Amino acid sequence: MSTTIAIAGCPNCGKSAIFNALTGGSQKVGNYPGVTIEKKTGSVKGHKDLIVVDLPGTYSLRADSVDEQISVDILLNKSKFFEEPKLTAVVADASQLERTLGLAIELKNKGKRVVLILNMMDLAKKRGLSIDLEKMSALIGVPVIDSVALDSQSVDRVANWLAEQVMAPQTTFDESLASTNTISDNYPEQAIERATAVQKILGLCVQGKKLQDKLTDRIDRFAMHPILGPVILVAILICVFEAVFSWASLPMDLIESTMAALGNIVASILPEGSWFADLIVNGIIAGVGSVIVFLPQILILTFFVLLMEATGYM
Repeated sequence: MSTTIAIAGCPNCGKSAIFNALTGGSQKVGNYPGVTIEKKTGSVKGHKDLIVVDLPGTYSLRADSVDEQISVDILLNKSKFFEEPKLTAVVADASQLERTLGLAIELKNKGKRVVLILNMMDLAKKRGLSIDLEKMSALIGVPVIDSVALDSQSVDRVANWLAEQVMAPQTTFDESLASTNTISDNYPEQAIERATAVQKILGLCVQGKKLQDKLTDRIDRFAMHPILGPVILVAILICVFEAVFSWASLPMDLIESTMAALGNIVASILPEGSWFADLIVNGIIAGVGSVIVFLPQILILTFFVLLMEATGYM
């Protein structure tokens, strides 16, 4: 019998990278019912009975978009189409824990089975941060593990750990260290108290001064500027469209001429005027050629989209 684990977290925390690393090629991609939002599920490598679902990014259980509402409904067992996951793995960027830690606290306060995966641990260490995982686990009341999604050994360790956590008893909260389980149910008081709890936990668990990535900061100052930012975005989009329609013209012409030459060769071999020759030349070869001629444009567009996602620009 399979067990469902939800992978949750804020956008650009490495959530999908963890999902891709855990599932490898065993993924199923579709859409959530009634919307065009992509739904990805897959079985964990080495643990075929563990099914993980990559939920749309959300910062909290208060949804501000359709994407976030889908995640919140599944996490809180309010979805009409999906059963409640047995375990929720909240993925957090170890170098920016303040962005996702609140979600783990919220889910814990709702009585959900939660584990916390601190991704990009190598980047956090590079920035001078040292994180006490045991103390953080005791403070929040959830199991915590560090991870580097690009390291296969780290991913295997996370996969085995998740399999153990599915069967493990729910972690209790350490009252002697903090009281983040007494957060108010009212908003915005809830958000303020949760943010205070997050800062308290970070103060107790994270050591070292965060060293900024100077190159990234310089790029962000321009890319996120209120005036220059939109200008840069328009320039990037113009570059993408130029690449799709201009740079792809040469390989498209090459594919078109190759398929035409192939059709002529086949036509010269087969009996002239026969239905079979017409099927092969004008049907199969011409049909396939009319489809794959767009392959260069698709590849170029996909490259730019993946590049912008990998750099965090999207």
